Order: sequence, then C-alpha cells, then structure tokens
Amino acid sequence: MAANNRRLSFIDPYHLLMKKDYEGGQCDICLLELAGFDGYGCDSCNIHIHRTCADCFGETTSFSANQSSLTFKLSRSPPHVGRISCSICGGCCPPGTFVYHCTRYGYNMHPLCSKLPERARSPSPFYQGHDLFLVYSPGYSCSACRYPLPMWHYSCCGCCSLKLHISCASFGPPTATGVVGQRYNPRPPLLPPSLEAVTQWGYGPPPIQVNYDGSGQSIVIATAKLLFHIMFGDLASPLGELLSAVLNRRNE
Repeated sequence: MAANNRRLSFIDPYHLLMKKDYEGGQCDICLLELAGFDGYGCDSCNIHIHRTCADCFGETTSFSANQSSLTFKLSRSPPHVGRISCSICGGCCPPGTFVYHCTRYGYNMHPLCSKLPERARSPSPFYQGHDLFLVYSPGYSCSACRYPLPMWHYSCCGCCSLKLHISCASFGPPTATGVVGQRYNPRPPLLPPSLEAVTQWGYGPPPIQVNYDGSGQSIVIATAKLLFHIMFGDLASPLGELLSAVLNRRNE
C-alpha cells in the first residue's frame, strides 16, 4: 500500500482512501471545513475526511450519561435517508456523513459530540462558577434561549436550576439573534414543533430541538467551541489543534 493511501475499518477495511490536500469542502466526520488541511478521500464514493479525524475517532465509542454507558458504532448514514438528528445536541446529521449509532436504543451522535465531557465548566463568562453535568432528562426548556431542550443537555450540579443547550453553554445567553440563528423567545413556546420522524433508518423520531438550522453548522461550531475551551484549550491533542485552526480561521 502506498504511503499516501489509507484503509479505515469503519469505512471498509478493503477500501483505499487517497491522501489529499484540500482546498474546499467539508469533513464527513467532524462536519468542519477541509480547506487548508490534509486528509483522505475517495471522489467516486464522495468521502472526504481530515487526517486528524481519521486518527481521533474510532470504529466504536462509549458515551456515559446518568451513570449509564452506551456503546455506539461509527457508520455512514445512508445518502438518501430523511433528516436525522443528533440525540446529544439536536443538530442535523447530514445524509452521507459519518454518525455514531447506538443500535440498542436507536440514538445517533455526531462524532464531535462523542467527545463532550460528562462534567464541564462553561467557557462562557455568563456562566462562570457553574459546574455543568451532562444529564439525560426530558421536558425542560433552556435557561438561556427558552427553547425546548433535547433529552441530553447540560445542567448545573449546584443548587440553581440552570439547564442549557450545548450551544448555549458555549455562546452564552441569547441576544437579539439567539444562539443558532433563531430569534430569542422570552418565554417557552406552548407547542414546540416536532421534527419529522426518521423511520427509513429504523431510528424512530429525533428529539425535539427548535435550535436548529438547515445545515446544522451553527450547532456544530458551538460544539467545536465548547470542546476546544473545555477539553483542548491547551492544544494538548491533534484534535485540539484542528479545532483551534478551524475556529481561528472563522474569526479572521
């Protein structure tokens, strides 16, 4: 096998991906920009991923919440399936991209969301002093944007009742434009709209999550920011370096 080629078990152990220097596009694993980074790809299969993502995300992973450990397997979502939502952040998992899936419970998870810590200190100056725990509980509205929370969300472990979307924990309280392009709603909506049920893939309906844009990019960027500040702010890992480079370019 040539030095520039690579095989990845979660794609196909016999499928050869070519090393590339990308000038555009989006990584099919982390959903962030490819431009200016090296990676691996197959034009005929329309698979393109960062080299760092190929190294940092394994074929299987476990995710803990509320003292339960779930096993997820990384696979490519069917390119023609209906909309699929991440069970952790509520954002879109675009068709044809790689998603961690829990067969036992039918959950889906962005690869970036699989790196979210169970316990975190929000980087937002608005929530200083709050230790946040990732919890699984239904029926709440976000303390910041007032929109419904997905089943998984961050909750303060102290005596306050602070409960936040992943994106709100990263960006801080809403302003005139909200955290992901939605206008701030001063009170929880009485009848939040449900996203369409995903039945073709056998995963059941996605969690209710109104903080959603069509591309899912806003939530992806929020997750990247939260991960960078909480987990990789010291650039101690290749994934931290990748997140730093992507976020710095967006700020230029």
